[in-house]
Amino acid sequence: MTVLNELKTLSKMPCEGTVLLRVDLNVPIKEGSILDDSKIRACLPTIEFLQAKCKDTKIVILSHLGRPDGSDDKLSLKPVQERLSELLEREVFFCKESIGPEPKYLIHQAKPGSIILLENLRFYPEEKKGDYNFAKQLSELGDVYINDAFAVSHRNDASIAVLPELFPKLSFAGFLLDKEILLLTRTFKKPEAPFVAIIGGSKLSSKLPLIESLLEKAETVIIGGLMAYTFLKARGEEVADTLVEEEFLDQARKIYLSRDGKKIVLPVDQVCKNSLGEVSEVGFPMPEGTIACDIGSNSVELFKKILSTSKTVLWNGPLGIFEEPPFGEGSRALIQFLDGLKATKIAGGGDTLHMVETLAGKHAFSWLSTGGGAMVEFITHMDLPSLRWLSE
Repeated sequence: MTVLNELKTLSKMPCEGTVLLRVDLNVPIKEGSILDDSKIRACLPTIEFLQAKCKDTKIVILSHLGRPDGSDDKLSLKPVQERLSELLEREVFFCKESIGPEPKYLIHQAKPGSIILLENLRFYPEEKKGDYNFAKQLSELGDVYINDAFAVSHRNDASIAVLPELFPKLSFAGFLLDKEILLLTRTFKKPEAPFVAIIGGSKLSSKLPLIESLLEKAETVIIGGLMAYTFLKARGEEVADTLVEEEFLDQARKIYLSRDGKKIVLPVDQVCKNSLGEVSEVGFPMPEGTIACDIGSNSVELFKKILSTSKTVLWNGPLGIFEEPPFGEGSRALIQFLDGLKATKIAGGGDTLHMVETLAGKHAFSWLSTGGGAMVEFITHMDLPSLRWLSE
């Protein structure tokens, strides 16, 4: 178990050589345009501090974007480099490779104080595999390691779980990572009850562990979004043409019928569209040929009633197709309700941040966490495996 006050922060970092800075620049991009730059902005304090403290230190930025299957121009970090340059108001160099002679040459030739962003780490399958040799090649590019990528600090990726091991005395926590850990520890070590979790998104398969862990800690777990319909079908509801994960029906049924399953609250109605694009609000059974796209007004009122007595709220994942009007109104209504609620309210995860930004709801939350899975894993265990390399 990593003790919070043992994390090595930037105040303890020596100014020597080249810094390898792992951040999370996994921003939503459409047709080459960044839809939400929140994650880019989140890493600026660490970069700016390094520039001020260590003026001659070269900063090599490591990150990933999306889930590419090998090299993919659509998932290049090039647009991120351009936006980062704008925000920092200075040139950020871009390297089309992450390992090998090209980044070595670029870093060597760069002037003291330069910032270099390497291409998407996930273009290399070794990154997700936590490959030691890949991490070793990354380590040859710098002298100091900083992890400021809280959102992926629960993963076993080479740049997260292996790379800091190669800098046992020179691995540090960036400002964002340190702040996330501090705030989440204060809030969730002993969350003020009632603690209500709102879990949404499309894939139940990716959030089953999250739901199971929250059922142990929260008084109520509200489930919305597309993933709710696997639970609803498992319960015996008619969900028409709404996509469900058939292979997870048995597991969803088992969770719902478990001792803690009574804590789960599901939508009681939904806003749907049919094959003609006609929109309607319906309950169960859903009419033939319809697809659920958002929670309905009765669900909104039910969720509000539950939230009205809560003292701690955690939100991870949208409850509808918020990018496509009018299917963001359910999430919007709950965000507006939370805005007036006296409670500790934390939202986290990439899609969640994009939803909050799109629906202009930042002011409703006490804290917006850059992590989804990392946030929930830390809340559950009060630790993350990668933190051990950042401790004293």
